[in-house]
Amino acid sequence: MPATVKLKEEYGSDLAVILVECQGADEQKFMKFAAARKWLGREMMWTRERPFMTGAKGLPNYALLDETGKIVSMGNPLRDHGKITDEIDAAIARSKKGPKGLPKEAAKVRKLRVKGQWAKARAALAKEEADAEGAAAVALGEEREELDRAFSSFVARAEWLLGNGYPQRAKELVDVLLKGSKRDDVLLGRLEPLAETIEEAKQELAAAKELSRLERAFYEDGPDEKLSRRIAKMASKHAGTKVAVRAEVLAEWARK
Repeated sequence: MPATVKLKEEYGSDLAVILVECQGADEQKFMKFAAARKWLGREMMWTRERPFMTGAKGLPNYALLDETGKIVSMGNPLRDHGKITDEIDAAIARSKKGPKGLPKEAAKVRKLRVKGQWAKARAALAKEEADAEGAAAVALGEEREELDRAFSSFVARAEWLLGNGYPQRAKELVDVLLKGSKRDDVLLGRLEPLAETIEEAKQELAAAKELSRLERAFYEDGPDEKLSRRIAKMASKHAGTKVAVRAEVLAEWARK
């Protein structure tokens, strides 16, 4: 687990981590266990539902998926650390540069997309597709599909964050998307209604601002009875908000 935390800190958003509890503990128990070790608050996902079976009989064990969702490595993470980092580095490089032999027209579009320059990427696509033939046309078509998928994924994430008590994070994500979508009416048409909804959620935003300080203290210091009571008090103050629902859960995790 400490090695996984370190990997996540090193790779940031380039690496998604799902930690699976597989020894029969209920959510309350394993989340309090993780909180006590200061493993929470690192953009890692925790679950009791196994995405798939690895066939491993001992702990720790892992499965590493590449950017396409294909399992590229499984085993003991302590033994395979070097292999894991090599695979991650290779996947990140492929994601940014594209497969070997990618036509330069498509490579240009991919570079803009990876940088979050959505409007420029779409403009480059339209320009390059106008005269593209053969392999270049096929590659550009694939880049268009990937651009649409990636953008939709970010929008869906912002919607999830807003609907699950993370309005400030939703706002930050949408602001970044808006910056990369300037002068593209199609993209802005998808983002602006969501941006307006977030701005109108003033109670949620106020609650999130207040909770963020308590949440940060919880992640940094671990469970504490006094902090738990402060979080519970905050939840009561902002009752009726989605942030308050999340705060109630955190208050339980923060109890010793």
